[in-house]
Amino acid sequence: MKRLVMRGCVFSAVLALAGAHAAAQQVEVRVVVGEQTAKEIRAAIQRSLQTIDARVWNEISREIGDALREGLSGAHYAGREIAEALREASSQDRNYTQEQVAKESHTLAIGANGTLILKNISGSITVTGGSGRSATVEVTRRSRGRTDADAKLGLERVRVEVDHRGERATVEARYPDDERRPPYAVTTNYVVTAPAGTALSVTTMSGDVQVKDIKGDVTAAVMSGSATVSGSRVSLVKAMSGTVTVTDADADSSMELSTMSGNIRVERAKAKRVTITALSGLVVARDVETMSATITSTSGDVEFSGTPMKGGRYEIRAHSGDVRVILPKGGFDVSARTFNGRITADPALGLQVTTSQPVRNSVLRGTVGDGGASLDVSTLSGSVTISRK
Repeated sequence: MKRLVMRGCVFSAVLALAGAHAAAQQVEVRVVVGEQTAKEIRAAIQRSLQTIDARVWNEISREIGDALREGLSGAHYAGREIAEALREASSQDRNYTQEQVAKESHTLAIGANGTLILKNISGSITVTGGSGRSATVEVTRRSRGRTDADAKLGLERVRVEVDHRGERATVEARYPDDERRPPYAVTTNYVVTAPAGTALSVTTMSGDVQVKDIKGDVTAAVMSGSATVSGSRVSLVKAMSGTVTVTDADADSSMELSTMSGNIRVERAKAKRVTITALSGLVVARDVETMSATITSTSGDVEFSGTPMKGGRYEIRAHSGDVRVILPKGGFDVSARTFNGRITADPALGLQVTTSQPVRNSVLRGTVGDGGASLDVSTLSGSVTISRK
């Protein structure tokens, strides 16, 4: 895969998209930032969505993310266009008026602390933690075509494969890789109940993911759609185009949350290290308990609240947006900077200032209480506010 380059009016992209049998196909996209952006990205995704292998998701998102970071001035616009392209690419053809539906159920005896891997291309995934030693997977395949025969063909060609070996099971939607423009569109939805101690891995190209009450460990990756995780142990949740929401979550060690185009919202999270990254969107992280936090938004505001820990380090950054940090108690050393904006420190902090330059090129350094934790806050274009509440 070649690096995308974006600056000014034009960027070029080459996405190597591997199929189910590792036969790579290459889609070259030349996008003019403006009206042509959505059209050309949309066309490339439409040609490739049915056969793309989820294993290349990480590489695609990383390369596009690097490109958009190089063209920061266009990141918000391009991210919005990519989101629209992905949504349209995954939608069903308006001419597909005939529909066929197939349902199936699988009971997988993976044990109380087994591993469940769910892979999808187009469709939603919902997982809820339960009791017992088996996972139940309810699968609904919905096929649409211009004719009833086309819709039936979709159900014949798009299958769900289950690989169950001991305490590990994989459920994967498989699309044929020998059809360039199939006469059908198929969505596959999973509704899963798994033992609470299950280690869960979820991947989908187009569709929403919801996970609740899974304590084994959760990793989730969505290309186009939202990811919502609650009451679970979380190590990784990311979306290319969509909102990431995490509530009442913890992690054994580190928690990583990211999105390219969308917002990230976190409420009540606990981990040794927390990393949150949004390329184009708002970040709100409230009541976060961690020794190390790195929170970044390239285009959007950032809000962080939590109690700083002795020896902890907290880095909060925005490129184009305001930063608000709320630390209801505890001492810390602060270094805050903004190129074009204002820094405001709540008098209730009792901040002992060591360096202050007002307004433009603002810099604020000081200590609250007995220090002990490090707070590093910066934004290029926006204001910084640090308060107790």
